[in-house]
Amino acid sequence: PGLAVYALGVPALLTILLLKNRKSLLTHGTFDKLGFLYGCYHDHAFWFDVWQLCRKIFVVTVGQVIWRGGMMQALMVLAFFTFSLIVQVTFKPFRSPIDNALQTAGELLVAITILYGLLLQGRTTKFITTDEFDQKRAYAMFGLNVATVLLLSFVPVGMAFTKPCKTCFASSNQSSFGT
Repeated sequence: PGLAVYALGVPALLTILLLKNRKSLLTHGTFDKLGFLYGCYHDHAFWFDVWQLCRKIFVVTVGQVIWRGGMMQALMVLAFFTFSLIVQVTFKPFRSPIDNALQTAGELLVAITILYGLLLQGRTTKFITTDEFDQKRAYAMFGLNVATVLLLSFVPVGMAFTKPCKTCFASSNQSSFGT
């Protein structure tokens, strides 16, 4: 019971605090008290830290309480992380483009990892396959893995070599301090 109260109470309390102070989030007093929750996000995405917390609670709940093991657990978590990736790409909540790119890459990696788990789990649980099919599946997964690593390694490397947008940082500094 205590864990359930904590898991539901903390996100609810943070949501209430943010919504109650929504109009004054950019003032110094509110920013000093609650800025750790929304300071790195755009003004339209002040709720994103609570979203991240709820996302983690959902994954643990689905993984350990509702569906323990098996394909259904992996499918539900994959569907949820796909939705989470859509939320990330749609709202681009971080002030820093690098943070948005890294968060998107992280969400994509989690979804791909779960997909790999489903592919590997197939032979032992639901599908009757041949050795030839398993060998082709192994080559395909290796190719996907190499392609994923190469593509996602270009995100931080590419961001490191691009020049920062001065207007992006100027606007984020102004809105952070309520000027």
